[in-house]
Amino acid sequence: MKKQITKLTRIIISILLAATLLSGCRTRKGAHAFLYGESHGEQVIVEHEVAEWQRFYSEEGLRHLFIENSYAAAAYLNQWMHEDNDDILLQLYDDWAGTACHAESTLYFFRTIKETCPETVFHGTDVGHQFASNGTRYLADLEAQGLKNTEAYRLTEENNRQAMEYYETGRDALRENYMVQNFIRELDSLPPDTKIMGIYGSAHVCYAMDMSGTVPSMIRQLINNYGRIFTITDLSSMRLEMEPVSVEELNINGKIYTASCFGDQDLTGFQDYKSRTFWRLGNAFADFSTYQKTGNYLPQANYPVLLYSGDVWMIEYTMIDGTQFINYMVNFGDKDNAGYVTYEVKVN
Repeated sequence: MKKQITKLTRIIISILLAATLLSGCRTRKGAHAFLYGESHGEQVIVEHEVAEWQRFYSEEGLRHLFIENSYAAAAYLNQWMHEDNDDILLQLYDDWAGTACHAESTLYFFRTIKETCPETVFHGTDVGHQFASNGTRYLADLEAQGLKNTEAYRLTEENNRQAMEYYETGRDALRENYMVQNFIRELDSLPPDTKIMGIYGSAHVCYAMDMSGTVPSMIRQLINNYGRIFTITDLSSMRLEMEPVSVEELNINGKIYTASCFGDQDLTGFQDYKSRTFWRLGNAFADFSTYQKTGNYLPQANYPVLLYSGDVWMIEYTMIDGTQFINYMVNFGDKDNAGYVTYEVKVN
């Protein structure tokens, strides 16, 4: 089973291995980037991201927040931060119709940040997806202010062209490379010791390859540029409903544990696996922490909810041929760049 679990997690940990193979990276002494991978539009994830930004803002003095949005949208958001109404935000919200950003959680995110972290500066590093709406509108606004011959105008035009090329070709690799280019431009525009936080879809910051599987993902390319300045947290596995789907009493080795079930996960495509079911065992750490480790492990990204130190999980695997087996995983408090890591123990 060791090889099976390792294969399941290889895509998560490969990004960390890449950091050990670097040479000739850009030097940004004192800089750090806290990047979060998300599933777009989910309220529970957005609330966690807001709380993280509030913590970085108040406790560590961070002010620069990188987002998966266009240059023009970020410019408009920075204007809106100084307005006494939501006109700009609501116009952007209309622009985002038909996307995952067109959700109440998006309005909650920006309104809460404006209220609690008023000096936030947004940096949009995606291609200009809404080039026909806010991209064109921002160019017109700049021209009306006599700012056509400015860096802001040039970058907006460039960002719009990136999106047009992406939609004409449909190449995810093209977009990924542009996102890297835009991220580097924005980060390099800040003082060398600047610390930032960024929020992106997990495919861009938690995996080794882009969605087409043809070029390294955004984070892998950024690591090749900057080295070990990144802390990565994958929030994409957080469920909309954090409550367990059921709670049962289970007898394990002659002792009764309260077990909370957090549902099934489809494993189709992972060799001969069909699915796995997650059970969190209550008050079990004292017992299970004494068992011998097998050498197998699972990081945060595999779990349907956030892990906490001292967790004990019973994971029921079902194979395509119908056979089943159980792994018991213990969180001893160890972490990697994406969160806690659990270790399999051998239950006698």
